[in-house]
Amino acid sequence: GLLEKTVLEQAMWQAHENNLPLGRCLVLNRAISSNLLQSALTAQVLIRDGKITQDQAIASLKNSARKQQTLEQSLVDVGAFRTPAKESVKLGDLLTQAGLVTEGDKISAIEIGLNENQRIGEVLVQTGMIAPGVVDESLRLQEMVASGSMSGLQAADILRQANSRKVGIDVIIEERSNRKEEIEKVNSVLEILLQSGALAGENFNRAQSLARQLNVSIAEVILTKEMVEKRLIQAAYQGQGLVGD
Repeated sequence: GLLEKTVLEQAMWQAHENNLPLGRCLVLNRAISSNLLQSALTAQVLIRDGKITQDQAIASLKNSARKQQTLEQSLVDVGAFRTPAKESVKLGDLLTQAGLVTEGDKISAIEIGLNENQRIGEVLVQTGMIAPGVVDESLRLQEMVASGSMSGLQAADILRQANSRKVGIDVIIEERSNRKEEIEKVNSVLEILLQSGALAGENFNRAQSLARQLNVSIAEVILTKEMVEKRLIQAAYQGQGLVGD
């Protein structure tokens, strides 16, 4: 009941004449919103994979359109889904958040995949939008998000950086791990750096202000802005270890 028959028929004719996916024509004609199209395609994928029934999909789509919410939330509302205990991210969403494909390309790939019984990754590779290696690395990041080792936003940023620098995601992950260790090291010797004068009071106040603005730790600002030489940080860390012993 979300579309009139005449509107659907007109969109089907346009799709055939212009060799475009039906969903894109419906959005271009403003018959439905892109969000509703995304929900409808997601519902079709879930039906195909045997995760929900057609009746559950219809009820959830109506609920989604009425409440202006995601299909997943509507599926929870009608009892077809449980709220996941851990964060998850869809492959298409991960790729769009990383800036590797557009929202329109993602939706078209989902629609083509439904017609050809293919996964979105297969469609994107076959159409030349992304390389096969990108799909493999995206799937690895997807698993890391599901395991709770990183957030969806972190995964997208890693994928974006890896693609931009033409390196594997392992390089970016290792750099981030090393960075995390450096931040923890600065945090542990912050008081020593202040007391010794290695970190000037005015720099500390500046770091505090920037940390609040950027929503990051003071230690991260100190490292990024190079407010203290790395050799002094290392010396303070080693000295702290000797005192502890």
